[in-house]
Amino acid sequence: VEELQGSIPNAIRDLNRAIRLGDQNIRTYERLADLMVVQGQWAELSGIIDRLGDRVNKSQRLSSVAISLSKKNQQGMLELAKSGTEFRPRDPMAWVWFGQVLESVSRGQPEAQRQAELVKAEEAMFKAREISADKSLPIFNAMFSLYFSTKQIDKIDALLIDLQKAPIESVSKNIALAGFFQALDRMELAKQALLEARKSSKEPNAVDERIARLLLAQGKQDESIAIYKSLFDKQSQDAGVRQAYVTLLAARGTDEDWESIDQIYKDEKAADNADDRRLRAELLARRGQQKDLAMAQYLLESLVEDPKIRNDQDRFRLASIYIRNANMAEIQDADNPQVKQLLAAAGKQLAILCRGAQVPSQYLYTYADFLIQQDRIV
Repeated sequence: VEELQGSIPNAIRDLNRAIRLGDQNIRTYERLADLMVVQGQWAELSGIIDRLGDRVNKSQRLSSVAISLSKKNQQGMLELAKSGTEFRPRDPMAWVWFGQVLESVSRGQPEAQRQAELVKAEEAMFKAREISADKSLPIFNAMFSLYFSTKQIDKIDALLIDLQKAPIESVSKNIALAGFFQALDRMELAKQALLEARKSSKEPNAVDERIARLLLAQGKQDESIAIYKSLFDKQSQDAGVRQAYVTLLAARGTDEDWESIDQIYKDEKAADNADDRRLRAELLARRGQQKDLAMAQYLLESLVEDPKIRNDQDRFRLASIYIRNANMAEIQDADNPQVKQLLAAAGKQLAILCRGAQVPSQYLYTYADFLIQQDRIV
């Protein structure tokens, strides 16, 4: 359903969820593989093939994918995509994939040969449209990507006219049109498409979020914030809306905006949300006043002290805040005993992060620099 509505990432998510919940139908894996190829998620697909092990051999389709992945060459992928159209000639997404692979393979070819391959790619896309009777948004998405990446603006214009006429559900169609217009920097048309989608949407708040993001992309910060305020007033317990609103308020950064943020987090449920604490700590650290850094330290400590919710990035950010607070304290009073306490706390967090065999380079470099600054290594 998600795929037909034009949301391949959501379709991938749903198929992955079905597998996690126990769906072991080989067809489910085949469909997931097809969609991941369309999205170019090669690393994730390789992991799934590896986990399937010998079961891959039960499917000619998955066997072909496994072989192609092991070859890691363009010709193998092209042959695999072509075989998909032969095995499933009435599957429009097989033709879409074939067209996408043709375009990808053509990129390193001489210009004349590339243009010939682009014609074939376009023909494959039109075949997909014919099979689907223009009822599939993913196909229009794929054709838009083909034309956009090859700068065929005249063909994009014709495609958008076709999409407007296509027998596709109005809300999904207009949201897709808005995305296409925004990519083309036709912002007013994008806004008009979203307003049209809102008229019949069962989730007008979700469309309003898109309008707010579009306005923000145009640099219309105040208008975007106004929409998010309205959304927050209606659904203050929606973490996504709340966090987006708080982020925008902090970005504008007036005294009134920070007062609004403080007021939002007087709500215990919001204040206790782990992601909200992370966000608040980050925003306060950016603001960088002494009281802000003190609160950021408190919020991050509350995360690190809870083994159920903490992560390595929480420790890393806490260590950074300790160092900043130590530097600030030292500027005010070089003999302040709190300086050594804060630096010791920072060193403890960095040492924990740098245990193990596969430590991110960012952590290692930061810890090494910290030790050098403390004259503990030379």
